[in-house]
Amino acid sequence: MLVLLRQQENNLKSLLKTITGKRNAIVANNISEIEKLTSDEEKLLREINQTEKLRLDCLAEFTKNDSADSDSLNMDDYISAISNKLNVQQQKEFSDLRSEIKETTKQVMQVNQQIKYVILQSRSLLNDIVSAIFKDRNNSLLDVKI
Repeated sequence: MLVLLRQQENNLKSLLKTITGKRNAIVANNISEIEKLTSDEEKLLREINQTEKLRLDCLAEFTKNDSADSDSLNMDDYISAISNKLNVQQQKEFSDLRSEIKETTKQVMQVNQQIKYVILQSRSLLNDIVSAIFKDRNNSLLDVKI
């Protein structure tokens, strides 16, 4: 389980780095960088999904083997159920990894919100520009009365 959590933390940190770069590329309007980072982001999301599936499988296996509450696939429940089998260092490592994953996830969500805001503002600006251009086309070029 610790290996999976470490792997997930590394995946999330890589994702954070990638989407931060993507945000910067969007602001700089670097299309090729946006495309490259979007491809990298998709790969990382697949890896995160696979690691999460493995983690859930591991928790499900644990609940079957240790006759724990099978309805709960929560890390807190898992840690509390195995805490008597772990030494202090392992308990601390679980706790630290859990905290790091939560913090990195929060940072990923913040950067995604920033990207969403930049895109919404860009759309709004483009809509205003297009509206202004087409609004002027409806008016005649010469204001002449016959």
